[in-house]
Amino acid sequence: MIEFLREEFTKLGCQNPKSTSIAIQVYLELCEVKRYWDVKYFYNENLDSLYFSAKPTKDEEECIFFPIEVSRTVSLKYLQDLFQLCKNPEHKLIVVLVNSDSTSVYYQIYNGLMQPVEDSKNVHQETSRRIDSNLRRHRDAIEQAAICGISLTLPTTSKGEGT
Repeated sequence: MIEFLREEFTKLGCQNPKSTSIAIQVYLELCEVKRYWDVKYFYNENLDSLYFSAKPTKDEEECIFFPIEVSRTVSLKYLQDLFQLCKNPEHKLIVVLVNSDSTSVYYQIYNGLMQPVEDSKNVHQETSRRIDSNLRRHRDAIEQAAICGISLTLPTTSKGEGT
């Protein structure tokens, strides 16, 4: 099976043996481990990249998978080019980072940058304020525990407590 895939990927135009090996690993993982449906492989000459389309289940929408060696530097331009390959903007775009020890990590990426949501910024500030307040309230106990070399568990504060 591996030799067959190597020949198929080479016929598509991928001449880089390292890229071919990484693509074979991802293809086999999609088919054999994750058991995705309708796994298809493609090659893009402009990006010099093999990539795959597959469905997590028979009835789910197709996802696009791009295997990338973990040591490769990826620019924002390259990621934008990946989005250009997606014919349907509804398709999930998943980058598969592959390490030399054959570990694969799947990241779904989204097109465009977004400003942080103001509510999440406020939640972060409120949480930080409560932690700071709790530490100040228990300062003496923290100092004594540090001097004695013992661990200390502080009571947690819920929203609204403190100050």
